[in-house]
Formats: sequence, structure tokens, C-alpha cells
Amino acid sequence: MTGTPFQSLRYFGSRVRGDADDSSDTDVLCVLDAVTDETKRTALDCLRERLGGSISVAFYGSERICEMFAEGHLFAWHLHNESVRADPFCFEDLIDSLKSPAPYVSAVEDIESLLELGETIPTSLVACPGNCVYEAGLLYLCTRNIGISLSWHSPRGVNFARFAPYSLGPKFADLPLTRHQYAAYMKARLSSTRGLNGVPLDVDTILRDCSLCVAWAKENLRKLKYEKAQIP
Repeated sequence: MTGTPFQSLRYFGSRVRGDADDSSDTDVLCVLDAVTDETKRTALDCLRERLGGSISVAFYGSERICEMFAEGHLFAWHLHNESVRADPFCFEDLIDSLKSPAPYVSAVEDIESLLELGETIPTSLVACPGNCVYEAGLLYLCTRNIGISLSWHSPRGVNFARFAPYSLGPKFADLPLTRHQYAAYMKARLSSTRGLNGVPLDVDTILRDCSLCVAWAKENLRKLKYEKAQIP
């Protein structure tokens, strides 16, 4: 990769986990010395030439990646647990050199932040019903990420998959939506971000399911806070 400022180039996400479907892109992490319009253009030209296909590239500066590993950020754990080098023989990889991230300790704060975002959905939806697809996709995003944060504290271990809210085990309540219902919100997210066809969702359905998801998140947050309070 002569002439490009790569510090790391890795595959991650569903194709690495093995649960990709027809709607899945190939997720690529590209770590650069510095992320600028120029370095991103150079990197994209190189990636398209080398990797081809439908790729979704996440750009990060090397300084930010180092911070995330030091902070124990969930995305750092995602990369540590579920990423592979796109070209293992080309250059020294920053992610490999960082070893294991610090423990993830901000689940409560992250869930509270996601809950705050999720609780804006009903107001936004009532004010602008035409944004059904976007708000439905936002509900999926908040719910999935809350499930991922909770999974860190599950005996089953951290789960970064799309259906993470259903993997929590007896310690936490699973999401009170059927997988089919949840998948409709997942497709809404893909529709709003990638232009893929989703399942039609009406305002009343989204409002009802949002209420269920918020109640689920609050109950599990209460359980998590209680557990943490018992730890000396």
C-alpha cells in the first residue's frame, strides 16, 4: 500500500461473524495517521482497487483509535474480538499492536444516553409523521446498541450482532418484540441509510413499539444499576 497512510485496514461486522445476509455490506475499518478529505480520497481509491465489491468504510485517525482502546470503548472491543486484517502481509497493524482494550465500564452512561435519544422518537414522529422510516431506523439503532451494552454484563458474553437484545440470557429481560417485528425496524434503518426497501411501518405501530423498547431498556438499566451497587 505504498503511498497511502494506512495504520490499520481490517474487516469487521457481520461478514466476519458469519451472520451476513443479502443486505449486508462488507464493513472495513481504515485507520489513517490523520483523517482529511485528501487522505480519505487516496485511501478510497486504493480500497476500491484492492477490495472491490460493496464496501462500507469507517475512517478513524490513529490517535482516536488509541484513545478508544485506552478508554475501553465498546467499538474497541468490537475490533479486538471481531475484526481481521484485510491484508495480513502488507504492513504492521496498529490494532494488533494495541493488544486488549481496557475494560468497558460505561454501560450505564451509554444506555442512559441511548435512552434519552430513543425517548425523543415519539415527539419527533408525531411532529413529522412523514419521517416514519427514519424514526423507525433510529429505534432499531438505539435498541440494538442498548442490547450490546447490556451484553457486556451477561454471562453469555458481549454480543455485537444485530440481534444482540435477544442474547442477554436470564440475567436481563429479552426485548419484548418478536424477531420479525425487530427485523422490520432493522430494515427501516437499512432503508434510511442505504436506500434498501423496508417493511412499511405506521405511526401507531412505531409509537407502541417504542414504548415497549423504552420500558425494556429502563427495566434492564435498573437491574444493571442494582448489580453494580452490590459490587464493593
